[in-house]
Amino acid sequence: MGSKSAIIPMILAALVGGVAALLLSQLQFRVWLEPSTSDQEQLPIINVNPPDSLPGQENPGVPTPLPEPTPPVENGLRVSNQTPYPLRVVLLPRQGASGASQTAPPFQDPVHWDFEPAEGRQQGLLLSLPESELRLIPGDVLVAFSLDGSRRYWGPYVVGETPTPSQAGGEWRLILTP
Repeated sequence: MGSKSAIIPMILAALVGGVAALLLSQLQFRVWLEPSTSDQEQLPIINVNPPDSLPGQENPGVPTPLPEPTPPVENGLRVSNQTPYPLRVVLLPRQGASGASQTAPPFQDPVHWDFEPAEGRQQGLLLSLPESELRLIPGDVLVAFSLDGSRRYWGPYVVGETPTPSQAGGEWRLILTP
């Protein structure tokens, strides 16, 4: 009986503590600040006139023309993100015929590029690698997917086997549309 009588106060203490914690968690404070309406306490209004021209800017009213597109690179890849989504374009390069062997895997390590929404929309961006030039060969695989968690993807595209990417002017073009 002595152990049962010790359990009841502990259960009551736990219940009272739980109810108190629940009530305190529902307690909310709100602070309201009313702006003063007196004319004397208003901040002064300062008018700032922009300068007519900035240093290094000759004609501020004339828009600057778009830069010339990068000249095509033979078997290079130009990507145009015409979607409103941030995208990652992944290339799984096929092993070249000279480097192929029975034990070597058919593909090299994949590489990827990230694009902001509508990046390269007009002319496309010519992709490159940090250590070498990017040259597509038939059998390379391209895939693109959105980085915003919407589960949108484009591809897979096999270079030389699927209609996309298309080859124009010696370079491959991948145009991603919504």
